[in-house]
Amino acid sequence: MIRARQHDSVFPGRGRRRLLFAAGASGGVLLLSILLIASLPGNRADRPRLEAPVEGRLSPEPGAALGAPCCAEGPDAAPAPGPADHACRFWGMIGTAPHAPTLLDQLVTGAYSLRTLASANPNGWGVAYFSPALAAAGLARPEVLRGGPPANNPHDARYAAAVEELLALGATCAVAHVRAATTGHAGVPDPHPFCNAELAFAHNGTVSTAAVAGLLTIDDPQYLSTHPLDYTNPNLDSELYWQLLLKLRGEGVRRADGRRGFSTAEAIAEAALRMHLEGAILTAANCVLAQRDTLYALRFDNNAAERYRVRYKQSSGAWIVASEPVGSDTTGWLALPPRSMGIFTATGPPVLRTVFPPPGPYVVVHAHVADDASGGNGDGAPDAGEVVRFRFELENIGAQAALGVQASLSAASPHATFEDSVAFYGDILPGERLAGLNGDHFVVRIHGDCPDQEALLLKLRITTGGGENWTAWFPYTINAPVLRLAFFTIDDGTGGDGDGVLEPGESAALRIVLDNAGHGAASGLSATLVSLSDTLAVTQPIAGAAVIPPGAAVALEPDYGVALAAHAISPSLVPCALQISGDWDLSLAFGFHLPVGGFRDDMESGEGGWTHGVVTPGFIDQWHLSSHRNHTPGGSMSWKFGGPNGTVYADSSDGALTTPPIEVLQFTTLTFWHWIDAEAVIGGQNDAYDGGLVELSLDGGPWQQVAPDGGYPYQIRASLRPGPFPPGTPVFSGAHNWSQETFSLQTDGGSMRLRFRFGSNGTVRKEGWYIDDLAVTSYTNASAVDAPPEGRAGLGQASPNPFAPETRIRFSLPDAQTVTLRVLDAQGRVVRTLVDERLPAGEHAAVWDGRDARGAPAGSGVYFSRLDTPGRTETRKLALVR
Repeated sequence: MIRARQHDSVFPGRGRRRLLFAAGASGGVLLLSILLIASLPGNRADRPRLEAPVEGRLSPEPGAALGAPCCAEGPDAAPAPGPADHACRFWGMIGTAPHAPTLLDQLVTGAYSLRTLASANPNGWGVAYFSPALAAAGLARPEVLRGGPPANNPHDARYAAAVEELLALGATCAVAHVRAATTGHAGVPDPHPFCNAELAFAHNGTVSTAAVAGLLTIDDPQYLSTHPLDYTNPNLDSELYWQLLLKLRGEGVRRADGRRGFSTAEAIAEAALRMHLEGAILTAANCVLAQRDTLYALRFDNNAAERYRVRYKQSSGAWIVASEPVGSDTTGWLALPPRSMGIFTATGPPVLRTVFPPPGPYVVVHAHVADDASGGNGDGAPDAGEVVRFRFELENIGAQAALGVQASLSAASPHATFEDSVAFYGDILPGERLAGLNGDHFVVRIHGDCPDQEALLLKLRITTGGGENWTAWFPYTINAPVLRLAFFTIDDGTGGDGDGVLEPGESAALRIVLDNAGHGAASGLSATLVSLSDTLAVTQPIAGAAVIPPGAAVALEPDYGVALAAHAISPSLVPCALQISGDWDLSLAFGFHLPVGGFRDDMESGEGGWTHGVVTPGFIDQWHLSSHRNHTPGGSMSWKFGGPNGTVYADSSDGALTTPPIEVLQFTTLTFWHWIDAEAVIGGQNDAYDGGLVELSLDGGPWQQVAPDGGYPYQIRASLRPGPFPPGTPVFSGAHNWSQETFSLQTDGGSMRLRFRFGSNGTVRKEGWYIDDLAVTSYTNASAVDAPPEGRAGLGQASPNPFAPETRIRFSLPDAQTVTLRVLDAQGRVVRTLVDERLPAGEHAAVWDGRDARGAPAGSGVYFSRLDTPGRTETRKLALVR
């Protein structure tokens, strides 16, 4: 029942945008010309951006200025480690004196200058800077230069050119990054900095890519799809950190009051804090970020390792920040306090802010419970039809009390109703955890018609009397049953001739089996059978089932009773409906057709009128009744082509299994189940050497191959010892478990025979082909259309059907009501919505032109028209033939 986790991720608002950069590097000494700089290849190409509104108000500003420290930490005054100890170094500068000796020492000439470190690291370096000269030329975004010098080249021309450019154009704010390859960076062509229109970011340390990806997607599951990474490596931890920072900042997205989602300082601190609460910071999440006239530095390390400490120092007219001191002079460096941020401008001391614990109040979700014990199945997760009580325990991880705390719960879902959406907590002291006052909690009703696997994203908004607010997101996936009519059987042994086919004047027991294709169980089922034709009476209308688990098929009990009038048309189809109700507000109805006449055989009564034999002289027939494999529930027999039991079929075979004559009308549907293991070409793009197919003969005429709805999956390939089928012949082949095939046939009516023909070449042999549970139904448009009972909405048969290129679907309404008419594919997916509006009483029609919702032609095959009106759903089959 309980789903709890330390510090569920808390989001104080959100914004979506992907800001990418393109960068290039030039060799040699650059001319001191803004026009030349502006024309550097690849340096300034912005990529498209994706924007969305920002929700919520700002998170509270973290802390107040503490002023600059007046003394250095002892360990940080020691000489900087040499390049051999170096793993990842960033550097930043803000000021008006880029030519100062100290800065030149760090950039170029010093014992541990960035150029020396860049040359010693074959994985590269990057520099980004802002300059008034570039801004005056309309190039206000940072200029980015990168390179990857080999380790044996300590004077790489690209680095010299980059520094020359930075100095010549009077950079006022710059960041640099040098790195060696690590697990997160290996194979990435360019190092940091990452940049966009007004920010440049460099980072060191290691964070969990999976955890940060979760932070990016928890409120937007498609975020990483709509905001693809710059690099092909999806595990680049630093870029995910950069993306999280940009998302929080809501770059370019403004609220109605003109403010951005987060200030830059807030976004840096918030990104680190969220990663910390999620356990995503494995070593450190340190960074330096330049924004025109401001430099931000974050120190958030877990183990205070020497290499990850962030130091800063004042030079003449500038401040310098580095993850390790650089240059020759390493004295006087100050260290940022652990888990804090420094904000540097050209004048004045830096402003230091504590990131964790947050200096003000900061409320997170410590644990939460989805309690469905009394309103559901008690599995601790919200499912369709349940009433769930959500309880949240809040914790104040900040340094000040959170006063007058309350929370509201919501979700942008039409399938959830919030019966109690507000809970009160009162004051929460620093370090204190509280559940709702007097057990206050939230109550959510999940609708019974909620689709299976529906994403439910709960949004918990936490507010205080002082105006602070935070947002936490909790994603759930709703489980629901998806019931389908798996099959039905007709037992006319008492009221008919016992052939398993309902014929005029007979009564029968009708057994209906439902299967559950969903992820939730269906329980407490009651299903009422309704006849939609005056030729069929339902004598036993109600059956049920205690439970149908996910993936299971269960027969409704007791069997239904039906009686067919003597004047009914045979063969034909009688429309029926099954209305189902169950636990947890389960309610659905679907239509189906009960066949009259036709032919059905589950192979359990022997050969009957079936025959078999060789088709091509000189080949072999191996069709026989087998008990080795069977599809019929409770049965034991099927027809097999191949050796006895599980042994293989012979080389050079061509045998046909033929039905007895079957009287058919204009439209005929053949269904059967089959299991096959035949020789297909490995890697042959659905080519095969052996396989099976179906042929038809009408009124004793020639045999013609017919195709299943959707076509055969394989075609015959030429071989040195060919079988009976010419190359290119479509067939069933390969290795496949039991599956049902449907053939929609159109003829002029008459006496039809079907045969199942299997052929093999003269080489590899497999187990063979099994056929079971065959049914043939036949009808005309007239016999398939029965008017709905008086006062009930009804869906008529489409005409023409089968059709190409379009068909007309008729329906009637007894009174004015809202109606939806959709076309579904064989898997139940919506192909096209034809009607979705309120219509008056009377006869109506809609035309389907055989195209999907995007206007693309739908493929040949079986589809369904589905009419949804209040309290009723009805479906009919369509056959599109192109």
